[in-house]
Amino acid sequence: MSSFSLLVTNRRLCFCFFQAIFILGYIFANSIYGSLTTLGDGYDPITFNYHTSNFDRTQIVLLVYKILSFIFPHQVSGLFLCMANGILAWAICCNVQSIVLRKAYILTFSSIFFLAWSSIPSKEQIVITLTFIIILSLQKIFSGERKFL
Repeated sequence: MSSFSLLVTNRRLCFCFFQAIFILGYIFANSIYGSLTTLGDGYDPITFNYHTSNFDRTQIVLLVYKILSFIFPHQVSGLFLCMANGILAWAICCNVQSIVLRKAYILTFSSIFFLAWSSIPSKEQIVITLTFIIILSLQKIFSGERKFL
């Protein structure tokens, strides 16, 4: 059995894999990718201070991360949603019955572009988290299950 097939069939290994790649994606996006370009639509994604005056576009993003920064330190608030995305991606993959579709999900969720945009504290990360929750809820509704994970 190949390691990819083991990853597809073993729930614990799949969970550890998703957490590892989402944390590595967070580190890559905020250290390497962040040094090549500006992140956060005009605000610093670590401290959530403004660089520009485009407050009207990013008001909801700043509100979400300011609320999270009251609970967690500034650097950890972005990592929190990143790890939540890893858990939700794992739950979505585990709820799919088709092995082929599960492999497609794993390959999609582990692509570098998806990891970068789901790891940067921004509106994209919030939308990805909400989309994962909607997908997981729809999976549960259509499968007839009552439990969440």
